Amino acid sequence: MTTFTVEELDEMADRARRVAEGGYDLPDKSQVAKLSEFARSTPSVGELLLFIRYQGSRASQKQQQFFEATANAIEDLRKQGSGEAIERARRFLGLLVRATVVARQNRSSRVERGGGR
Repeated sequence: MTTFTVEELDEMADRARRVAEGGYDLPDKSQVAKLSEFARSTPSVGELLLFIRYQGSRASQKQQQFFEATANAIEDLRKQGSGEAIERARRFLGLLVRATVVARQNRSSRVERGGGR
């Protein structure tokens, strides 16, 4: 199991938050969780990226940007830091699941208060 520094984890969490809050239409939590589940089943970042882009191609036009931003974030993360690239991707996607839940809740709260999308 790969161990990440606190700085690496904070960067991954911040990146997940930026993707989730990127202004895209967010897919359902189950769709994002499916990405995380798939990441745990493959040793290949290339296969994971193909799966993410495949899921994006099946999503609505507005949600495709979310999937592309997710794939781009994983591409960037695999180029930096310590640890196996797939372990970085798995950790990032786990964080992304939580970040999308929080982003969706924040959007709902803004709408209820009359100040958002």
